[in-house]
Amino acid sequence: MWKTALVLLSAFSVCACQTTTQIEPIEIDLSKRSPTQAPEPTPTPPSPSGRSSAAIPAVATPGPDLAPPGSRTGSPSPVPAAAAAASETYLYRATLVQAAPGKLLELIELYRSVFSESSRRGEEAPLWMRHSQGDRWDLLLLLPMASYAEYYRPERIARRQAGPSGTAINERLRELIAWQEDELVYGPPLSELRTRSAGAGFFHVEMFESLPGRLEDLHREREMENTYLKSLARPENLIFVRDQGAAWSLFTVGCYRDLKHYAESADIPESAQETAAKAAGFESASRIGPYLRTLIRQHHDTLAVAVK
Repeated sequence: MWKTALVLLSAFSVCACQTTTQIEPIEIDLSKRSPTQAPEPTPTPPSPSGRSSAAIPAVATPGPDLAPPGSRTGSPSPVPAAAAAASETYLYRATLVQAAPGKLLELIELYRSVFSESSRRGEEAPLWMRHSQGDRWDLLLLLPMASYAEYYRPERIARRQAGPSGTAINERLRELIAWQEDELVYGPPLSELRTRSAGAGFFHVEMFESLPGRLEDLHREREMENTYLKSLARPENLIFVRDQGAAWSLFTVGCYRDLKHYAESADIPESAQETAAKAAGFESASRIGPYLRTLIRQHHDTLAVAVK
């Protein structure tokens, strides 16, 4: 009997060792920060300087405005180093949305009515686009905020709150949306966004997570590609740098008239591409992609069309 018990105990020990579940280590993604940035502070509301770690606000609807939690005396957070060194100083809310099955057209119509009402009350109209192929999202919404201080001015909050209650609208949005991701980003001045996107019916969206410590290098690479594109008389990309929210370190949006305009790059002679690449600082045109991949953890490409 004792021998049987020992055999059973031994077998149980072997089985337990073989079936023990391994706990995966938690990865802390530092790709959101440049080497010169301090750790991101706990979200606080805006300060008079216009830079804050405020919580991501709700989509601007005709309903009550959701101000950030806490007091309004929090210390400001700096503009991301990559953005501060360039022209990305205007604050936007970027929202990626995947509609519930069969609800995309209804969701578009609801957003259309929300944005129309917001514009009537003096809010800036968003740039929004619909997925054609690529990533999982159906809609990308770029809502102008200007700055934290500007967005949360009492007068502007009152303006957003004036009108029909937003409770029903927000509830309806939750019914129509299967997945949503939000990020506050610094991008080009609103006037530049309007000029570059005017007449655009087709967009190329590239979203990146940089490797730790390589955000500034990634931003520089995006600027080098813009120099390359400009030399070839191609539309330059709008650059948006993360402040807080989703994991994307930065993303770019290329604006084109249509699919044919986007595909015209295939007709550019290789010699012209080589000259433009080297002038922009790349080793060669064929090395642009491989160099980019030394800076990033992942990236997603999406082709999209304007919502009309």
